[in-house]
Amino acid sequence: MVNKIIFYFFLFGLMLSLFSCDKKVCCANPPETPIDTFSEGLLIGNEGNFQWGNASLSFVNFNLNKSVLIKDVFKQQNQKNLGDVLQSMYLYNDKIFLVVNNSGKIEIINKSDFKSAGNISGFKSPRYILPIYNTKAYVSDLYMNGVYVVDLIQKEIKNSIKIQGWTEEMLFYENKLFVCNKESKYLYIINTNTDQLQDSIEVGYGSASICIDAENKIWISCIGKDNTYQGRIVRLNPNSKEILKSFTFAMNNPPGKILFNSSDAKIYFQHKDIFRMEMKDETLPANPFISAANKNIYSFYCTSNKTYISDAKDFVQASEISIYSNATGLKDTSFYTGTNSSSFLQIP
Repeated sequence: MVNKIIFYFFLFGLMLSLFSCDKKVCCANPPETPIDTFSEGLLIGNEGNFQWGNASLSFVNFNLNKSVLIKDVFKQQNQKNLGDVLQSMYLYNDKIFLVVNNSGKIEIINKSDFKSAGNISGFKSPRYILPIYNTKAYVSDLYMNGVYVVDLIQKEIKNSIKIQGWTEEMLFYENKLFVCNKESKYLYIINTNTDQLQDSIEVGYGSASICIDAENKIWISCIGKDNTYQGRIVRLNPNSKEILKSFTFAMNNPPGKILFNSSDAKIYFQHKDIFRMEMKDETLPANPFISAANKNIYSFYCTSNKTYISDAKDFVQASEISIYSNATGLKDTSFYTGTNSSSFLQIP
């Protein structure tokens, strides 16, 4: 009799598990399980929607044999919402800086536990932050016509450097800050010792994304303008200020984000699909490394052996993150995060 009762309890439990979790749905996303450590994984920034206040962070932990996804980890760790439009993230030493565009602030969290370590406010519409020392960082902005100088110790804006137009991604090289500008033909150079605008280089209209390769040459992606300026990618010698290469795109069909993957020494860039090329290449690649197919690619990121693609869908539903092998270009797996996933940080 006792054995029969145990059997029925077992059968009842089995039926509950079958009805409560569809196998296909459960396996499509890693489980949202709290974990004790954030020491190794990928932090994903989800912009949310403009004026909806639904920006969020997702974290994929790779310490476990099976990856664990935590959605909205900022809210989980801090018991508050992140804000309105998470534009970008930057890891510097033991702190992660979260640039929350429409909230006009930068949230600072600890790398170890993602808990708040303060914030910096007073920006008009911040885009990117670039710390260069423990005490100092620069912040680009959509509306302020320049770059902010930030005191990281006091967590406040110290000064600003005037540059006409929408300042975007930045790069620090040999005491110089190279600043992209989406409303100009020029890449701007700031002397970081004096915080003075030092020079400008004509690279193409609408410089937006920037990186530096293994030979210390700078690559800039320019979006162009309407029917006036074509988009282009240029390779620049930052010392001589000479443009070494220039790749032009069709009118109204510009390139997007560009980055350098030090693991394979290749340049990756978005042009609807994801392309990659060697530093020495004299022509653009004819075929994509990863085809967009039916995806609405919003952003991408490379680690040593993987490429992460964010599919923003209709910009309202959750983004799908697909992971591809850098060795083969084939898809490994995918999972869903928050709305409009656009930035990635590898931890550590």
